[in-house]
Amino acid sequence: MVALFHCFKILIVAFVGDMIGSTISLLCYSSFFQQQYEECDDSDYCFFLEDYPILDPTDTQNHARSCERRGYCKTLVENLNGKILTKYGLTHKCGTFMANEKTYADLCCCNYNWCNRLKVNELPLVMDSKKMKRNRARRWEERNEI
Repeated sequence: MVALFHCFKILIVAFVGDMIGSTISLLCYSSFFQQQYEECDDSDYCFFLEDYPILDPTDTQNHARSCERRGYCKTLVENLNGKILTKYGLTHKCGTFMANEKTYADLCCCNYNWCNRLKVNELPLVMDSKKMKRNRARRWEERNEI
């Protein structure tokens, strides 16, 4: 009976732990969501990707930004010899890639709140706690669908 109770207690702890899921520890601007930000897990990075002509690196275009969850930023930060660049007033680790014959692309990664801004004076987005809770619940449901 005691062993059965102990197993049941472990099962409850495991279930509750799965329900809680990862904590949100990083907030990133996002090009892909209507609310223009994304709540990221502690193992994610914020990123931005921008193109520029080879002859004029200051003419950036085609910006995309969000949370990076596939491991590209982790590889860039931990394993590749990327450049440490200050862009838009913040420090990032960036990798430069040739997009085509005339265009380069920079993938820049960082892991602190709102670090993927695209303007020096861009302010963090204001979020209300109800919206954050709804988004957290929606993400938990998406992760735990069978």
